[in-house]
Amino acid sequence: MINVRAIYLGNEAEAYILDDFIDGINIINSDDNHVGKTIVMQSIMFAMGSEAMFPHNFKPKEYVFIIDLDVDGEAISILRSRDTFAIKNVMSSYLKKASEILMSSGATTFVLCLQ
Repeated sequence: MINVRAIYLGNEAEAYILDDFIDGINIINSDDNHVGKTIVMQSIMFAMGSEAMFPHNFKPKEYVFIIDLDVDGEAISILRSRDTFAIKNVMSSYLKKASEILMSSGATTFVLCLQ
């Protein structure tokens, strides 16, 4: 099972941190528009290797994305900057799968940080 623990995104001018996820279902909602709901959801997918599907006025290549995950009880952090990925604390059982997924998504650089 994969659980999101935190999302960090930012650049030289601004930063956003969402680190209050809980076990179970998390609902991201607001009565207002343009407060970041879509950016949060797209950031999760983008950090994990998805194509950029952000709103037209958001420029993902100008940001760094970090996502902290819990995968089957193991903490993993993924950093994405443009098409470069760094993964911290990758379990050997996920190593081959992670590299295959990221390389198939067009990653140009892939860095693993094993503890």
